[in-house]
Amino acid sequence: MHAEAPSTLRAQIDADALAQNVAAIRARIGERTLMAIVKGDAYGHGLAQVVPTVLAAGVRRFGVATLAEALDLHEHLSRLPCGDEATVLFWLHDDTTDLGPALARGFEVGVSTADGFARARDAARRTGTTGRVHLKVDTGLGRGGFTPAQLREFLGELGDSDAADVQIVGLMSHLANADLPGDPATHQQKDVFAAVHGVLADFLAGPGRPFAAPGGLMTHTANSPGALGDDDVPGDTVRVGLSLYGLSPFEQTSAQDLGLRPAMSLVSRVLTVKDVPAGQGASYGLTYRTEKPTRFALVAGGYADGIPRPASGRAEVTIRGRRLPVVGRIAMDQMIVDAGDAPVQTGDAVTVLGDGVTGPSAEEWGEWAGTINYEIVTRIGPRVDRVAIPAPSREDTPVPSREGSREREPLSVTLTIPGRAAMADFAEAVGRVVRAGDVLVLTGNLGAGKTTFTQFLARSLDVRGRVSSPTFVIAREHPPRGSGPGLIHADAYRLGGADEFDDLGLDAWLDESVTVVEWGRGMAETLGDHLDVEILRDAEAARDADAVRDGATPRVADTTCRMEHEGEAPEGGAADGAGYGYGSGGHDEPDEDGSDDEFRTVILTAHGEAWTGRLTKLRAHLSARADSSATDDSSSDRTSHPNSDLRSDLTSTPTSDPSTEEAP
Repeated sequence: MHAEAPSTLRAQIDADALAQNVAAIRARIGERTLMAIVKGDAYGHGLAQVVPTVLAAGVRRFGVATLAEALDLHEHLSRLPCGDEATVLFWLHDDTTDLGPALARGFEVGVSTADGFARARDAARRTGTTGRVHLKVDTGLGRGGFTPAQLREFLGELGDSDAADVQIVGLMSHLANADLPGDPATHQQKDVFAAVHGVLADFLAGPGRPFAAPGGLMTHTANSPGALGDDDVPGDTVRVGLSLYGLSPFEQTSAQDLGLRPAMSLVSRVLTVKDVPAGQGASYGLTYRTEKPTRFALVAGGYADGIPRPASGRAEVTIRGRRLPVVGRIAMDQMIVDAGDAPVQTGDAVTVLGDGVTGPSAEEWGEWAGTINYEIVTRIGPRVDRVAIPAPSREDTPVPSREGSREREPLSVTLTIPGRAAMADFAEAVGRVVRAGDVLVLTGNLGAGKTTFTQFLARSLDVRGRVSSPTFVIAREHPPRGSGPGLIHADAYRLGGADEFDDLGLDAWLDESVTVVEWGRGMAETLGDHLDVEILRDAEAARDADAVRDGATPRVADTTCRMEHEGEAPEGGAADGAGYGYGSGGHDEPDEDGSDDEFRTVILTAHGEAWTGRLTKLRAHLSARADSSATDDSSSDRTSHPNSDLRSDLTSTPTSDPSTEEAP
């Protein structure tokens, strides 16, 4: 940062989000000690912006990779209240690294080889200090660290020494697959670590007593997923990096599910806006051309700032609350946004990276660029100013604890679905994010395509039996073919109210199935958190749908409520295996509602924290899917943005309807 030339693209670091994340992590790790990993300039967030908040939150252990990072961290800590109480660990060094400056400042050093331990002893003698080292053991990752055999051999040789210039204060390892809950590799690493821990403990209690630390032996294996997951990985200390900054290390668990809030927003400005004709190319290679007259907005920020070039033609930014596509190739310093008819003006703020509501999330950028959220934030370049900001006043901020979170206003996503194939893509994307126990309340005007959506969703879930409009059966259960969730398909159209809906007794199947309730708005809310999916054909049909929901169309209240279980086909239905709108010959049958290929508008509204978090993932899946389809046709690659078939606006809106690493 230069005081006379602040950067146009700025990384805003939310101090309150950092403090909330520390509290959320502590609530999950219990009595274990939190070590904040601030390598990579605090994962791209900036040491100067992160360390004061984390230290003020009570964290006293910090970890970085290199000695240079440790020295920078020490300078920051030395200027802060209680900074002298902090302990710094680093672990990446070789025979060219002078460990003397580290030991002179009281740093702790991770060592992975006998040579590294010898260099620490030499530095301790030269500086007249007692070195404090953590032995790192490779339990299965295959990177740095003693193998168990090497460690046993090393300890055997070390036992012949009576020098006490170095204390062994810690035993550490790193997990390979902790982000995959229940992975066998994690359990194998736990077993190896336990065995090695026993060997080292015996050594320090016996021949290695001169090397034992008065405070005992620290143990740590957990990174963010290890610390926040349920695999009970060993260690009295956890090394948390990614999640300290409000990002989830798990693919199927959102940051909000963990009580975390992203701390970084990347905000730029519109440099220029101009009208362009049909056929206008955009950026290097002219890989994008406009299909009609439109407006191009030039935005400051490019790959020199850390915005990934591989996201070209896929990415979006938020301007004036609307998601707009980045078109053409992202250049070194700038990118082009197709503003269309959005009221974008020169000087407008542009949210390049947000929390999924305020702007595209790190997970979305990771999908677009073919990488992970870790890299997206860490790659933000040095010419981007980091600015610490107080968090905005947000009464909807989740409480950082296991016990629950405060209710947020519903989050709404509006999609334009241009035809049957796009509806299939949309339903498949939903199928990738739903889990057993999820509830979808499906509404919309008659013939809009509700059952068609459910058929494609069933295909994505791979469940048994034919999915058809539940005209004569109020609810039908479709068991899974494999280990995934089943599907409950219910129709509340003819029910008289919530009491009759409750009489269906769906609760017994909820935990093992995804439940789709057609015409369920105003009734299915009794099932708890849910995703409201409204499918509309056009303005006139939308008005008709509103009239139906308002009671203008009479409902038949005397229909017998019953649940039908799939296995054998119901009368007039396809046999099990033919399902999802397929005839016996494997060809699509006509849609039972909306067989045409016209455009639909789909409005998704999340009710509950779990669905609010997953709407971001759903958007990313849709973008990736649309891009994959676009790349199958090289001509379309050059004429339109791949998201044009699944256009969406993401806005956080209240609803008026009451029913409505860290690792070394």
